[in-house]
Order: sequence, then C-alpha cells, then structure tokens
Amino acid sequence: MTRPTTFDSPLGAYCCARDVDKAPRDDTRAAACASPGYAHLYALNVDRRPRDDTRAAACRDPYWAYHYACYVDRRPRDDTRAAACASPHYAYAYARYVDECPRDDTRQAACGDPLAAYDYARDVDGRKPVRLGKVGVYEVTYLAGVVNVGCQYRTVDDWAENWRTYAEAEGLGLEPTPADVEALLEAARAAAGKEATP
Repeated sequence: MTRPTTFDSPLGAYCCARDVDKAPRDDTRAAACASPGYAHLYALNVDRRPRDDTRAAACRDPYWAYHYACYVDRRPRDDTRAAACASPHYAYAYARYVDECPRDDTRQAACGDPLAAYDYARDVDGRKPVRLGKVGVYEVTYLAGVVNVGCQYRTVDDWAENWRTYAEAEGLGLEPTPADVEALLEAARAAAGKEATP
C-alpha cells in the first residue's frame, strides 16, 4: 500500500498512522486532530501517550474530553474537566470516574439535567434518596431537587406541573389521582426543605 501524502479525512489519517506508518507523525496527527474522536484515538493507539495538541482537539467535545481524561491522561486535569462540564452527564461521569470526588464545578454542571443531578448527589456526594411512596408499581424517590418515578427524573416543579403528560407520554401506565400526586409532591417539598447543602 502506498502511503498517502495528504489526508481527506481524520479517519484516513488515523488509519494511515495506525496501519501503514505504525508510528506517529506530525502530518497524520494534525489531520486526525480535525476530529475530537480521532484525536483521542490517535493519542490512545498511535502516540500511546497524552499530548497537548490531541488533548486540545479532544476537548472540543465533552464526550471525547471525558474519554481522553479516562484513557489517555488517566488523571484529572482542569482543561479536560472544563470541557466535560459542557455536558451535565459528562460532568457527572468526570466527577465519579476521573476526579473520584465531588467538586463545585462538576456539581454545578451536573445540575443542568435532573438525571445527572440525581446521580451526582447519590453517586458522587454519597447522599441517599428519600423514599416518598409509590405510584402504581413504581417507587417514588427524591434527591437533590429531583423526583424519580420509574426511570423518569424531573424537578419537583416540573412534576407538579406536568405529571399527567409525562405519565401518558412515557407509557408508564400511571394513573395516580391528583390527591396522590399532591401528597407525593408535598413529601418531596418537605424533603427538599430538610435537604442539607453538600
């Protein structure tokens, strides 16, 4: 196979470095860095070490920044953390699996999504969900401003306003009475009032 002198895609550059050159080169690395994913793969499988240029490219996407921190750097860094914090879910994952401890920046980013906020409070902060009761066959719990019913995670206010729509749209088979919902929401508000700031 003849080695190309230019690369039409980050994939082509990455594959050339991995399969043809079997070694890193500045030209293939630069071409691979046009894509956050191929920059990560280049660092992992071709360079086999972290570099500023591949890290910077990976940090253009929260998913790849998180994976770069996990598998290439294998340690937390401010730049990969900041990039991961652009997504509530990757902020949570970064705190849990890279930092392995809570931080204000990752917590704040995780709070941008109810599921990530709930998971962060439970898995990173080490807080326990409060059991509020049941709706149908589903346990209802509360944690960090979020009510969980089945696999649905919504803020207390969101559930209060839209519970009927969510129950119908998600096919949960829930038919609670308004009184049941109000009792659960009152319990959630009471739990919120008692909730300690982490």
